[in-house]
Amino acid sequence: MNYYYPLASVIEVSGRDAARYLQARLSNDIASLKQGENILAAALNHQGKPLALFNVYLQQERSYLLIADGPKSEKILSALLQFKVADDVQASYSEDYKVVHVTALPESSDSTDISILKRQRISEEGYDIICKNPGAILESQDIQLFEDEIFKCRALSGYPEFPAEVTPEKILTESGMKEAVSFRKGCYIGQEVLERIDSQGKAPSILLSYKSTIEVESGDKLSSTEEQTSGSVVSTKNIANDGLSYSFVRLRNRGNIPQTLTTSNGAELLLIKNRLSLSD
Repeated sequence: MNYYYPLASVIEVSGRDAARYLQARLSNDIASLKQGENILAAALNHQGKPLALFNVYLQQERSYLLIADGPKSEKILSALLQFKVADDVQASYSEDYKVVHVTALPESSDSTDISILKRQRISEEGYDIICKNPGAILESQDIQLFEDEIFKCRALSGYPEFPAEVTPEKILTESGMKEAVSFRKGCYIGQEVLERIDSQGKAPSILLSYKSTIEVESGDKLSSTEEQTSGSVVSTKNIANDGLSYSFVRLRNRGNIPQTLTTSNGAELLLIKNRLSLSD
């Protein structure tokens, strides 16, 4: 089993109005959760752009654990509680819980001291585990992944990360995050923008992953003569052992996906076929 410690923390949410408030604040159908279930959801602004991304877990009635992606920040808490007025809702970062991501269920997964949330971060199978002592569920033969390997796995599988690629500057569904959206629930902040884009069938830009034998840098401008589109590199890592650079790139959405891209200095990037390139 592979594992790593994602840049994420746990927010505890409770109160008489917690369920109703989260349903109205977040982009996915929180009301559909049963005890012990989880769902990916974002806190959006009115333009449909993500201010925070959460893996929402219903611990028990009116009590939730939210794995907040990105560094611990008062901005994330503020985004979550931005529209709280007279609601009976309390939210605070937990000092007790830690998060470890694993690519297979640990043998001790039946323990009552841990909460297991399905979450695809670096591969099709993955789990976020909330616990007080992550070392207790890991075995000596388990392999810890570090920054370069994590990025490579994300690029190969097509799983962007908040806020590195799922950025507050772009509409949520421009970053391949439809799994964090319900198009059937009632009103929530940012809904009108996401519904309009979905009905049009095409977001203004798309996020994809590519690889190159020549090192590229974040911000490099990209073009494609085959599809008459342009864009730029959002994030990239050069993996010395592979002799390759892996990159997430953002392109103007022309309706087709270019197999190759070229930087201004002539570096050629090849499309990595994964969930991003196969999504609508």
